Amino acid sequence: MEVRLVQLLGSFITTTSTYALARLEYAMRHPESASPPLIDRLSDASEATLRSEWERIERQLESARRYVKEHDDARGKRAVYDSTFAWVQRQVAAATANAAEQLKPQLEQSLASARELQKTLAKHAEASSEIAAEQTQHAMGYVSEFLKMGAEAMRESAEQSRETALKMVDESRKVVESMAATLKDR
Repeated sequence: MEVRLVQLLGSFITTTSTYALARLEYAMRHPESASPPLIDRLSDASEATLRSEWERIERQLESARRYVKEHDDARGKRAVYDSTFAWVQRQVAAATANAAEQLKPQLEQSLASARELQKTLAKHAEASSEIAAEQTQHAMGYVSEFLKMGAEAMRESAEQSRETALKMVDESRKVVESMAATLKDR
């Protein structure tokens, strides 16, 4: 596993630990309010842990972002006069930023794989029958769309990157389905 990814996971673990303290302090200061939602701490900074736990962490992070938006005042200035809310808000923002940073190496790897697939499909289209070539061109369209979305995600903010990554998952599914149809018809 890439050293940078281990560092990012370690940073995310630290951020979620600090969030837990901020969450506790907020709950103690505001016992009448619902506590901010829990964001589990990753058990370690390994790729296996990332793969097995990340989807759940993403859902928890989304709940925390929603909580901060819903519990802010109408002007969006609660952090100015409520230091415990400000701490929770900062930690949610930091966790979101860390999550986006962790996504970038995965995104870069996905884009590299998609470019390789695109080259392979182009070669396949040249050597295939007319029907298979048409299906291959269709699959290449999905790969091109995937690459376009990936390039956009690399330039976006943390929240936008997350949304684009979800769209990329759907586009990846279309590529796989299209390739399966191409191979089935061969």
